Amino acid sequence: MALSGKSDKVKRLRKLAHKAGFRHVEGLFLVEGRNSIEAALRSNRKLEAIYTAPNVTATDLRLIESAERRKIPTFEVELGVLESLQDSVSPQPILAVAEIKKPASIESGSSTVVLLDDLRDPGNAGTIIRSAHASGAKHVVFSKESVDPYNPKVIRSSVGSIFYVDVHVCDNLPIFSEKLKSRGYRVFSTAADGEEVYYGANLVGDCAVVVGNEAHGVTDEMREVADSSLRIPTKSDLESLNASMAATLILFEAMRQRSL
Repeated sequence: MALSGKSDKVKRLRKLAHKAGFRHVEGLFLVEGRNSIEAALRSNRKLEAIYTAPNVTATDLRLIESAERRKIPTFEVELGVLESLQDSVSPQPILAVAEIKKPASIESGSSTVVLLDDLRDPGNAGTIIRSAHASGAKHVVFSKESVDPYNPKVIRSSVGSIFYVDVHVCDNLPIFSEKLKSRGYRVFSTAADGEEVYYGANLVGDCAVVVGNEAHGVTDEMREVADSSLRIPTKSDLESLNASMAATLILFEAMRQRSL
């Protein structure tokens, strides 16, 4: 029998969708759609269960069969229930509950680390995780003031990359950054009036790039911690780039320099 919107399982899904504190207490988060669930399975991330609407596609059914072979429980829910849990333009007829993985510690040799300093937009956060994955950066660190990395919009924007990057949530980003410096990392803040043009800075080796708040930029505390600041040249009538775009340019420049 399909689960109704009043079932305990669906009520729990609703809490995972909307309450960051509940996600972290449970150690679980929601994964929407076939592509992201497939990424979770490829990465061997533990999935607690998969939930499907009655209108799943044949491709979705093959994914469900693959999950069942891995002994992952699957549940059908009534039409419209999964859509009510999602705030996207195109709600998906299949979602999973995934385990929050404890991140590996950041040691020397991890190359580029991204530090998110009061970054609030979930789309930006997810895009930065995806760019980190694409450019070979292994760690993305969220300050406690930043958006929750397991917010469904962040997961959706990462398009599965959340399963291939170690995600950290940090209580005190300046202290965390000082610890990175003690391990040999150079810390670069980002600013429209930064000291160095990003492609002229030495981004080879262990470095951490700080991406600040969309409206206010990097905090004063993190600017003081940073060894230097990076700017991205733009035309004079443009103040600055979107946070995720700026992070992406710097991450790929670091990758380019490491390949030389």
